[in-house]
Amino acid sequence: MPASAGLQETPRTGQDADPLTRVTRRRIYLQRLVGDGVMAPKKVLGQRTSMRVVVRFLVYLGLATIVILTRIAVDVIYQMNSSLSAALETGSFKDSATGKEMYFRNITDVRHMTDWMQEVLIARIKGDAQSRQYSRKLSLLSFNRVTPFLGTCTDTASFTMTMRRLQTTPDYSATTTERFHTLFPRSWTTGKLPAGAVPTDAEDTSDMLGLRMPVADRVVWKYSSPPHGYQSNGGYFGVFSIHDMNVNRGATYVHLLDYSSAEVKDTAKGICTGLPRSSTIAGADFFNQSFFGANFGSLVLEFTVYNANLQTMSKVTVKFEASFAGKINKRSLHIETIRLDPFHKTMRYFELAYLIMTIGYLLEFGYTFLKLMSTMITDAWTYVKVCSMLMSLLSLGVWLMYTPALALFNQSNAFMQPSKVEDFSAWGRLYKQTSAIAALTIYLRLLEFLSKARARVLLLARTLGMGASNMIIYLCYIFVVFIGFAAFAQNYFAAYSVKFITPFETVLSCFQLFFGKTGPMDTVDGSIAELKVVFYVLFMVSFYFVSVQMFNAIINYAYNRVSEQMEVQFEHERRTHLKKTKMVKMGGAGEGGIIGWLREHVSRLRNKAEKPGSTNKELEPSKVAKAPSSSLNFDNLEDAEKVKVEAFLNKDAVQKEPDSFRAIFLFMIFTLCYVWFLAANLTVYDNYQLGAVVDRAIWRETGRGRWDGMVGLPQAALWMEETLPLVIFNTTSEKAKARAVKQGIVKASTVCLKGWNCIVSTQEPGFPSTKIIRITQRRSNKQRNTGRLNAETPELERFTGGVDNITGQDLSWVLVNTRSTGIAIDPDQSPDGTVESSNAAIEISPALKSFCNVTEPGNKISYKEFGGIVCLLDSNYTSFMEQIKLLGTESFFGLDTSSWVIDFTLQNSNRQLLSHASIAFMVLPSGQLKKHVEVESVLLFSFPDWFDNFSKIAERLAPGIVYITFTIRFLYMLYDSFRKELYRRRHKEDYRFVTFALDFFRLDVFNTLEAVSIGVSLFSGVLFVMWCALDIQVQDKKEEGFCAFLAFTTELTNQASLYNRMSAVNVLMIGARPFKFVRENPRVAKLNQSFWNASNDIFWFVIMLFFSMFGVVMLVYISFGPYIEECSSLFSALVHCFRYLLGDFDFEPLIAVDPAMAAFMFPYLIVMYCVFTNIFFAIIDRHFVAIEAPPFQWKRKLKPFLSRVCRCIEWDEDYVMEQDPNAEKKTGPPSRKDRVKITQREIQAILQNAGVEDFSQTSFSRGRDLQDVCDPDERMEEVLAWAREEARNVVQQFNKMLVLKRTEKNDEHFVKHEVMATFVQKELQDTKGAMEEAARWMRYATRVAENLAHEDQETLAKYIALLERKIQRQEVEGQALNRELEHLETDIDKLRNPLNPSKERGVLDLKAAAKGAAAASGGHHGGGVAQGHSTARSAGDTAPDAESSSSASSDEDRPQKGAKGAVNAGRADQQGQDDAEKVEPEEYQENDPNAPATVARAMARGTDDNLKSKDLFEALGAHRSKRERRS
Repeated sequence: MPASAGLQETPRTGQDADPLTRVTRRRIYLQRLVGDGVMAPKKVLGQRTSMRVVVRFLVYLGLATIVILTRIAVDVIYQMNSSLSAALETGSFKDSATGKEMYFRNITDVRHMTDWMQEVLIARIKGDAQSRQYSRKLSLLSFNRVTPFLGTCTDTASFTMTMRRLQTTPDYSATTTERFHTLFPRSWTTGKLPAGAVPTDAEDTSDMLGLRMPVADRVVWKYSSPPHGYQSNGGYFGVFSIHDMNVNRGATYVHLLDYSSAEVKDTAKGICTGLPRSSTIAGADFFNQSFFGANFGSLVLEFTVYNANLQTMSKVTVKFEASFAGKINKRSLHIETIRLDPFHKTMRYFELAYLIMTIGYLLEFGYTFLKLMSTMITDAWTYVKVCSMLMSLLSLGVWLMYTPALALFNQSNAFMQPSKVEDFSAWGRLYKQTSAIAALTIYLRLLEFLSKARARVLLLARTLGMGASNMIIYLCYIFVVFIGFAAFAQNYFAAYSVKFITPFETVLSCFQLFFGKTGPMDTVDGSIAELKVVFYVLFMVSFYFVSVQMFNAIINYAYNRVSEQMEVQFEHERRTHLKKTKMVKMGGAGEGGIIGWLREHVSRLRNKAEKPGSTNKELEPSKVAKAPSSSLNFDNLEDAEKVKVEAFLNKDAVQKEPDSFRAIFLFMIFTLCYVWFLAANLTVYDNYQLGAVVDRAIWRETGRGRWDGMVGLPQAALWMEETLPLVIFNTTSEKAKARAVKQGIVKASTVCLKGWNCIVSTQEPGFPSTKIIRITQRRSNKQRNTGRLNAETPELERFTGGVDNITGQDLSWVLVNTRSTGIAIDPDQSPDGTVESSNAAIEISPALKSFCNVTEPGNKISYKEFGGIVCLLDSNYTSFMEQIKLLGTESFFGLDTSSWVIDFTLQNSNRQLLSHASIAFMVLPSGQLKKHVEVESVLLFSFPDWFDNFSKIAERLAPGIVYITFTIRFLYMLYDSFRKELYRRRHKEDYRFVTFALDFFRLDVFNTLEAVSIGVSLFSGVLFVMWCALDIQVQDKKEEGFCAFLAFTTELTNQASLYNRMSAVNVLMIGARPFKFVRENPRVAKLNQSFWNASNDIFWFVIMLFFSMFGVVMLVYISFGPYIEECSSLFSALVHCFRYLLGDFDFEPLIAVDPAMAAFMFPYLIVMYCVFTNIFFAIIDRHFVAIEAPPFQWKRKLKPFLSRVCRCIEWDEDYVMEQDPNAEKKTGPPSRKDRVKITQREIQAILQNAGVEDFSQTSFSRGRDLQDVCDPDERMEEVLAWAREEARNVVQQFNKMLVLKRTEKNDEHFVKHEVMATFVQKELQDTKGAMEEAARWMRYATRVAENLAHEDQETLAKYIALLERKIQRQEVEGQALNRELEHLETDIDKLRNPLNPSKERGVLDLKAAAKGAAAASGGHHGGGVAQGHSTARSAGDTAPDAESSSSASSDEDRPQKGAKGAVNAGRADQQGQDDAEKVEPEEYQENDPNAPATVARAMARGTDDNLKSKDLFEALGAHRSKRERRS
């Protein structure tokens, strides 16, 4: 059909013009179109997200993470907060009434509060004479300068206090009633007055007088109205001004402020610029007054702290609140820290990229939302995206506003007002909150991309979505019961436990019980609360057992239901993977990205490495003989069948032969020898005992410097001076030592810890006395404080704090003039020249040079050869004490001290243990002290005395030798298995050595496990040999000197510690290797198969769990990391969140820090504990393989051992009850998967039989499913999925209308307006429009198909005609060649036998006829039939041509005659072929004069009419006899 005809219908004549024929033809075309899926709507399996989109989002996620974590700097803020908390909470004070030592946590009344303020807060700010050399003036923990208050002098430290008092009233009718009026004439009008509360009438605002002073000198403390005081809510406001010890002898004054008075200056009392005060009183006199009386309601202390090392400003708030019972029931310490120099040059570019990508995702979301609004509104991911992008933009906006405000803050003296610091830190809290939510939602959005990229992740996401509604309904259901239990607990247990004292505490305690934490119930005394057991049992049964299992059932049902629905998608994904794998194997471009590039690159290198011309060589016969069975082509099979066939062919390769008893026995001996060897050499218990001895020695011998009380450098220096000598010389009783000396065990000069653990003391070259311990100190660099950390920080952004009016210097420099680099020096890390001060800059006093030296890095005298100041202390007690005192008086410790280590060597002769003990201290830039004790021990062999200790040495080495021998044996067995498998694979076409090696270890996990275990065993053996080599040198190293022996002991113990760790890993792998021996056991194989089937789901579920959890980890780390130690690092925050998965949680610290962000942890706990843990159960339950194992044949197992001993037993007997193969298998109890299928079918049956009232009495009559009738393919599965989706939509629509009907009072009005006017009309319009659209497309497609079919038929007809003409030409040429061949054969026969021409002609005729028959019988394809016709006819024409031809014809004329005859024969053949089609087989007659032609036609018809060869040869025989008679 011409292309110009377009879509116009071509007119037809004859039968084509018949309308019925045309309609029939169009129906056929329509059926073809529908069958090909052109007209039918397909079920879209889901658009997969490309990896480029996922990678782009991962870049966005990385940018957001880097920007948020860098800007918040959780580690810096936590370091400051924890240091200040430790300084105030660990400080001890004595109760002024009882003398008992107390801490901040023990404060319960006003007396404790005032004692803590004097002995801890003021004393630590002021400092004493001994600790002043280790701390900057007016600083907490050496480096944290307490700033002055606005109006006070810059050389003072200040903190404000706001006290609130409750008013008492004599109106007993509103308080105590008349019954108790005589006992309490006046009482409070309310129960409490919280700090920062809005002023009320119950608050006392009258002036307070100092009663314990002369009347003339009495001070007045007036009430300050809002906006003064804490949180601008008024109160009695005062300022403590603390002077340095060098100024005014460290006096402390309290300024009682009155903002109605004029500002007053008094430099002698610390007021330089003026304060509106009513009175000023000395600190000691202030606490002696009666200000904190019976009306005390609350007290708030506020001050700011500046740390120059980290350039931070911290605002400290201490709260005390009293209750109506006269007890301080609430005390809290809250610290907010801001960074003064957050400048980061590179981070600005990251922020810009983060902002651009956020805006890009927002625009993309907006465009998609406008197109798919109705769909996206119901999608939960829409709200997650919106929240993520809004919070990201909000956090960036907050930071952009925060940065210029911080610059203004740094240039002003706003830091002197705690209220302004609090307002400014609120911006930091807002940034942390918005950034935490942004990080959480960004990590959750990653799950959406994974669900679109992987069907298994989508399965888990849909499981959560399907189960969410049921879980929410169930939570609402049990919430009512939960509130009832909580109400009972609050009313009944409030009198017995603080955990139930308030409704919130009660709900929180019951919530903990819900998840199995019974701690709140342990605080209730059961002897008093009789109903404790009843409540406990009922609550735990109702919630912990029943409710948790209900969640399990919901998740199991949802998982199985979604799995059934997504089987089509899983199959589609499986087929796609198989196709890609096939393309990769064939060398196609089926794999892209980095992996595809690597494959292509490796292939190119392999081709280059081949020799030239090697690819064109023919295969050797030996290689051809090794024809692989894998060369079979299965491309014509379906994917599922192909997988089954390949699995069957490779089953021998997958299945391994079971291990023999010999191999199992050898492995048992190997394991026992290894365990014996480790037990004899590692002595883990002895090492622990020795470490515990050193720990107890340090903790018990406290002195004034307590180990647990060391929080800063001053306390550490005190411990070094007073406690260290007690630890070294006073931990062994004199009686025990005297007894040991008398027995000759130790010398009199030997110093021992706790009895037998003696410290090794030797002579050091260059020193006259023996040494016992070594102290190595490392110092940090000092530099001028310029108010910034980075030299690149702009001048206008650095912290100056304003200008001092007296000196004209920056206030930051006035407060702190020098600072360190802000990086702590770890004593176990190599030195850094940019942080650590050089040895040339270190100066020590001449008094210390007698036993101290400054060493360079690499010198063995120092600890781990890191250099520093090294002091070697004498073993003599008197000299030791003198040297310790010199360390304290000669400034060995100072503000530049960053870390120091005390190490020594211990020897226990009872167990031949040599130990290296180290006590390390590290001073952080915040001033806090980190300390730890480490003891590493090694069991000596005593090789020099090997003859005396031969039995002990042999006992330790013999199992190791056996163990190494077996290791080498297993290595050979693994190599032998590898070699055999390699030999088998060499016979395959796809053999590659690297591929085979990877498959050998990848497909069999036990091969990998065994290889790694053998490698670790050999490596640990090498470590043990090195350990033994060092052990031989013990005596020689001891004679080299004290420091050399310390370095040797450190190396030896480190070698033993490394061997210990490697052995632990090896034991773990050896413990898993026995599973190899039982993997062929049916029961074990069933478990392994269950885990293998579930591995894919478990893998993607772990990925989903990790990203879900890590989003919450980021939220916890950002929100609570600066305040709580358990969340101060990413790893600790990950552990904290993982504990929620196990049901271990604690909400109280989180609520105390930030209640708003703590609210996120409640749903997280429910999702983790109740949902995610149950998904694990659902996965295992669905994929569990239930197979009945065969009976155990004990005779067959015992035959190798007892067959020769006891021959009267038939060891080969194998009696197993045969089962009827035709009998139906017994069905066990239905699994959850089967129950889900049954339930789903029942639901479908109920929906089909809608309208029946009693479904239980109805017998459903249904036809068979499609799965029972045929095998559904992918297209049918798509149709079924589409049908289910459409049915679900219809049911949902009618359910919505049912809900509307129930809310409508008038049914007629509902039917008329809601059903007919809205629903029916809309459905009618939509359906009509869809039908018209479908009809238009049908007409269009039908015309297109007709035109295409017509054109195809015309093209095919032309092609067939062309082929026929070509065949005819080939036939003519073939006939000419055959005629020429026949003439040549005739001439040859005449030359051989010229006397019998008739016989020659008969033989020639018979040969030609046979040749034509053979050609006719073989001509089934192409021109074979035509060739048979021409051959047969040429045989029939041979005789007349031979008779008429002259025997004297020349050889030159014969080719011309033959060609002419061939042309004539070709023409006759065409005519004979037409005649043969009209003649039936019965028309053949024996006396026919045209017998040769008849025979040829019969042979031609024999192909189509199945003429047998017997009839053909009978016809040939008759023809031959006739010719002989004629001759």
